[in-house]
Amino acid sequence: MLFWQLLDETMELKLRSEVAKELALFKELTKAEQGHEVARLMAIIAKNNTAAVIIDQDALLDDYGRYSDDFACILEALKENEDTYVVIIHNRRPDLSVIVNRSPGIAFHRLNPLSLEDTELLLQQTFRMDDVEAMNPQIKSLALHMDGYPPTIELASAYAKFYGIETLMADKSILADFEVRTFAPLLSRVGLDEQEWEILRMLAGEPSLPLEVLAEILSVSPEECARALRHLIDINLVLPVEYNFAISPPVRRAVSTTRGPLSKSEYAVIAGKLLAAFWTDPDAIPPLGIVDATIHALARSNVKKLEDFRNLILPSQLYKVAQEEYNAQNWDAAIEFAKRTLTADHSRDGARIILFKAWVRKERWSEAEMVLKELEKRGVRAQFYCRGFLEWKRGNLGAAVSAFRSALDAGDRSVSVFRDLAFCLFRLAKVSDAKNILSKAPEWIFHNSYVVDLAVQIAIAERDWASAEGYLSSLEHIAAKEDFYYRRATLRDARNEWMEALEDVEIACSRQPPRFEAMAQRANVLIELGRFPEANSAVENLIALGVMKRDVKTGLKCKLLLRQLKWQEAEVVWQGLHQKELPVHKGLRRDILLQKATDMTIGLVDRNEAVAELERIGEPVQLPLVSTEEDRE
Repeated sequence: MLFWQLLDETMELKLRSEVAKELALFKELTKAEQGHEVARLMAIIAKNNTAAVIIDQDALLDDYGRYSDDFACILEALKENEDTYVVIIHNRRPDLSVIVNRSPGIAFHRLNPLSLEDTELLLQQTFRMDDVEAMNPQIKSLALHMDGYPPTIELASAYAKFYGIETLMADKSILADFEVRTFAPLLSRVGLDEQEWEILRMLAGEPSLPLEVLAEILSVSPEECARALRHLIDINLVLPVEYNFAISPPVRRAVSTTRGPLSKSEYAVIAGKLLAAFWTDPDAIPPLGIVDATIHALARSNVKKLEDFRNLILPSQLYKVAQEEYNAQNWDAAIEFAKRTLTADHSRDGARIILFKAWVRKERWSEAEMVLKELEKRGVRAQFYCRGFLEWKRGNLGAAVSAFRSALDAGDRSVSVFRDLAFCLFRLAKVSDAKNILSKAPEWIFHNSYVVDLAVQIAIAERDWASAEGYLSSLEHIAAKEDFYYRRATLRDARNEWMEALEDVEIACSRQPPRFEAMAQRANVLIELGRFPEANSAVENLIALGVMKRDVKTGLKCKLLLRQLKWQEAEVVWQGLHQKELPVHKGLRRDILLQKATDMTIGLVDRNEAVAELERIGEPVQLPLVSTEEDRE
């Protein structure tokens, strides 16, 4: 392809036969001869006082950054053309060790992510070229979510032009999802070892950290840590920042998604190391990066100690921690930091939304209603979505659907509105309606792992295996490993491939702590395999928080009893379901009645009543008992 492009630039070949002849002759050359021919064409370009610019789209380097043999031959041949200049643009630093007698004329220049100021400037100019009207505060707010990554700026401008700037401002998660979808596949290909992955996890959770702290956390020598950092710097995943090291901003979310965020205990270790290394003098203040890292680590691990730094804390830091604690499902901590954020800055409606959702997650309905009233009073557009969220978690899916539709009518086109509306319709067995909602959503929505996960569930419900496999392939690149295996287990379960499903779900349960859905799916597969004692233990060990999760646990208990032909006990358990009207639970009721109608140990009246109720129920749409209901801020 490179040879063909150079031919197009340097030779006037207008006939297909001429091009074909040149290509045929080129293929007959040895690799060294091909290298010289390509170098010759580059030299022709250089004679016009220009330089050939080659943009590597993952074709020139292998997973370890080494040049392919073909391109190495081209570089060797270029040494014979001292006046020929070539610019090669890579997404990581190449390893030139394969090039014998490397020329001193090779120079490297790293392009770091754009600064916040440059991001704002480029965003402003891009908006202007695309005729997108945006005020300065909107540009400053959006720039904070772009991590200095120019393609995200292009995406933001295209999205705002198509859907309006207000829609983009209401849901900036599309920018983060885009980065995860872009960089997660790259991370899986660069051949990182476990130590390098751990360094990335640490840096993904903190603004920056010094070498000594990283070495202490990982329990390795500074020399060993430095070697790993050099490799990560060479492949542009880590950047040196003054005397510290920071993760390259665009890959931060991809690392957290694929390998999981830091735990509270890990943050406690980081905070302890930072305090011991940089806060020994009570009157001295370390560099700003260390201050930020210390406050963030303490906020995630030791709130009491954080009081010592209250005069240094900014509202934005508190808000960031509130978001992280919510996403980590630490509802009490999310409530605490959302409140602190609002005390520091009463205007932050984002903190109110986190506070509201955390109260809902704790089933503190009255507190949630109070926050919702305040959102309504302040005219926040997200009020309609929040109403739907409240009804959804209460188990009132019909009311939730109405509220989510009101959110769409109000112009709220955020990912969460489409996703949660489609999910509620799906659980109501309105599978085609759910699919229709996703089809009408903006195409960017499929950068969100929860949306893709729902698309897999819909395809499974329709027994559209090809679509399910396609969505699963996408999910593998944008979701955590355990989440991918959990959903693939669901697909294999639906195909009655239970042993394969068990293998997948065991991997899904390896995350600490494991997801409730993965543990529930494991119990479900054990029931299908007839391993009833193990299944019983798995069901009993489920910690079900929230209406829907409690119903999942109750439904699994019911299914386990039915598989053991204990319909009387199953009927008692079924009465404990909160959402008896859901099709999946009507399906359980139907299975109870089928056993009851054929049980000759009970009277004819009872059997006839069972038959009559069966006729009223009909044939409910079959959906899995275990569903995914997670969301992120």
